[in-house]
Amino acid sequence: MVASHHSPTKVWEDAVDSILRKCHWDTFSCKMFLHALHDNPHISMEDLERLKHTLRDSSIVGSANARKMIRFCYTHLPSHYMTCFLSIFPQDKSLLIRRTSLVRRWVAENLITRRHELSALDEAERCFNELIFRGLTLAHSMGADGRVKSCKVHPHVSSFITLMAREENIAGNTGLQPKLACRLSIRHGIQLQQLAEKPQATCWRPHMHKARRGELEGLLDDDMLAFLNLVPASSQLGLVKVLDLEGCKGLQKNNLKNICNKLFQLRFLSLRNTDATELPREIEKLRYLQTFDIRQTKVESFPGKAIVMLQKLVHLLLAGHIGSDGSFSTFHLPHHGVGSMTNMQILSHIEVSDSADVRQLIEVGRLHHLKKLGVVIHGNEAHLLTFLLRAIGKLNEYLCSLSVRIETVKDAGVFRSTRRHVDGEADDMNSNDAAFSPPKSLTSVSINGWISGLPTWIKELQKLSKITLFGTYLTDTDIEMLGQLVKLRCLRLRHNSYILEKLIMKEKRFQKLEFLVVEGTDITFEQSAAPMLVKIGFIFKAPITFEQSAAPITFSIRN
Repeated sequence: MVASHHSPTKVWEDAVDSILRKCHWDTFSCKMFLHALHDNPHISMEDLERLKHTLRDSSIVGSANARKMIRFCYTHLPSHYMTCFLSIFPQDKSLLIRRTSLVRRWVAENLITRRHELSALDEAERCFNELIFRGLTLAHSMGADGRVKSCKVHPHVSSFITLMAREENIAGNTGLQPKLACRLSIRHGIQLQQLAEKPQATCWRPHMHKARRGELEGLLDDDMLAFLNLVPASSQLGLVKVLDLEGCKGLQKNNLKNICNKLFQLRFLSLRNTDATELPREIEKLRYLQTFDIRQTKVESFPGKAIVMLQKLVHLLLAGHIGSDGSFSTFHLPHHGVGSMTNMQILSHIEVSDSADVRQLIEVGRLHHLKKLGVVIHGNEAHLLTFLLRAIGKLNEYLCSLSVRIETVKDAGVFRSTRRHVDGEADDMNSNDAAFSPPKSLTSVSINGWISGLPTWIKELQKLSKITLFGTYLTDTDIEMLGQLVKLRCLRLRHNSYILEKLIMKEKRFQKLEFLVVEGTDITFEQSAAPMLVKIGFIFKAPITFEQSAAPITFSIRN
């Protein structure tokens, strides 16, 4: 009698098939398991057998299998990725999680371990991509460059994170309501009752202590300001490194003063889309601050010499306010002190409006680790562009993203006519400086405002893959220049970016273009133009003509 023999591959396949049959009625668990197989096709038989024996028929058990499948995927994460994953707790199930905010928070909390030559932020980006790839977070919106901009957490995953966070003593037992806890980091075993306690030197009656703790526990989900006002300054509270107040209404200067005095080790502070209009002088106490986000506020400057004290800043995301007349105003940096902030990697957007700001641009040119720069130029001071170009010419090694917005003064409230562009009177982004060398590392350029044609140095940017234009009134000559860029993958031609009524994508141009956004103009593709194009987005309906289509294309039309 001959014993039956099954190859290791057949045994492995049978185990996989058995697991999928057990999850037959559970789409979530099936998807999660397939993600795990795709990520690691060499999962051991021991791991598969262990998983198979924990699962039960999904038609009977409901969500129990989902939790076990999430745990299976979670335990195969690198250890520091596990901590990042659990730090997403707790999130309101209806909230989107912005990629950029999440990875910066991970870095601020020292959750990321650097590997090889990668920066902490690059490693955090890898972690985010890994969580998406494994299905532990769900991609919600994508950028034109194909990167995930925001994600969500499935309710099953959210419940699992809550459970694991309690087991790991990360955030679940702090006593904070979910919407409150996701706004700040409380780690290292800090408990809500510890925060509520007065220093030992202060005599505090027991019933008052109990009442105060009850106040804290009874706070509304998003009543962050009340929480900060109730909690006394303490060494425990000083351990908080992340405070995210985005969208928190009613924020006043005294609230910010309270934050600066109590949370003195903050590394991440977001005041985005709040009522903040002015920063207190106490902001200089946050000397460990790495990410400071004040976008969508009316804050216009730092008080006194506070900028000199914030030497650890890496990401400075500045205010942007649109006035009733459509004008855009943003943040004025001081003319001195900026150049010493050598850790700065993102500076977006700063405002320059007169000759006195030339010094500010010179200081920016000293930030040799700057990766992303955004500048708003106000008025008709064309020479400011010259100094801007000199500054970016000194950022040759690291600068990857450049955004320039030109807010030209309008005479009697009327826009300049197209004749101004044709006559060459518009702002010129070319440089006559023989020593000027455009940053060869630039991958993204955005220009918003009337210019006298694309700067010719753009042709030298061999890594340029993304261009956004708005109100630039370009000509066919400029479009021809864009068509010759060898790495251009994403082109966004927004309102009034092109001067003629019909845009012609000429033969054998835009050979690498994959994403195209067009606003308010007709477009014609000549034969063999943009052969790699996969997606076109129209902001307004516009006629489109193909002489030859080399690849299937997805259309996205918005009225």
